[in-house]
Amino acid sequence: MPIACVNNIKIFYEQTGAGPDLILIAGFSATHDIWNTLIPLLRDQYRVTVLDNRGAGQSSSEGVEYSIEGMAHDVAALMQHLNISSAYYVGHSMGGLILQVLASTYPNTIKKAILLCSGLLTPTAFGFHGSVNAALKTAGVDWELLIKNQASFLFGPAFLNDKKQLDAFIMRSKTYPHPQTEAGLAGQGLAIRNFKRLEHLSRITVPTQALLGDADTIALLYPNQKLLKQHNPLIQVEMLENCGHMPQLECPLALSTRLKEYFIEKP
Repeated sequence: MPIACVNNIKIFYEQTGAGPDLILIAGFSATHDIWNTLIPLLRDQYRVTVLDNRGAGQSSSEGVEYSIEGMAHDVAALMQHLNISSAYYVGHSMGGLILQVLASTYPNTIKKAILLCSGLLTPTAFGFHGSVNAALKTAGVDWELLIKNQASFLFGPAFLNDKKQLDAFIMRSKTYPHPQTEAGLAGQGLAIRNFKRLEHLSRITVPTQALLGDADTIALLYPNQKLLKQHNPLIQVEMLENCGHMPQLECPLALSTRLKEYFIEKP
């Protein structure tokens, strides 16, 4: 089992493919396999590395400190452990916050970066939705209903109307062999709440793109586009059509095409 001992914790990771290094950083509560649908579309051109952030999957979760900065240092230490000097990066949602820190703190290790569906603000409706879902869980509401309620914010209409895809997501959520611990869930949530989302943004000088879904109700396209223009006009903002907050599951082919196009090194 590929485990790296870095920063006094254990980080689970996997590598596949051949070519330039590409690092995929998952979001809140997600594990490395959230990228499983996308990876087959990338590994013919890249050596892809995925990992479980501290607090998720098979990485350490109990008795560890949580901050976005700490999780960024975990990724940097893992790359050093794997002898990767520089790479292309994609950070999804919370992973995009981690990538902000990496880009501002370790710029020489990043060739190009994509902040994927990573918001600079938390919509009031999403925060309210989270508190309601937590209350429903405490009240003992059926687990499948909780997953469906979560899906209503994660995905765009096209995915929600596709019964086969939605059922597969529900089944994965119910049967995942390494569910997140309460300590991991609380720790990652605290890290997000304490992170100053604009602090690192203005210091990013490496080539960076913000890729946002037009149907994303968490990382809202137009408010984030406005904030990015104000705080770092060097960051390109691009849109994924007919996609919510989880493009790696909703539109993996379109996403892989956009990643490959952006990561092409132009003379």
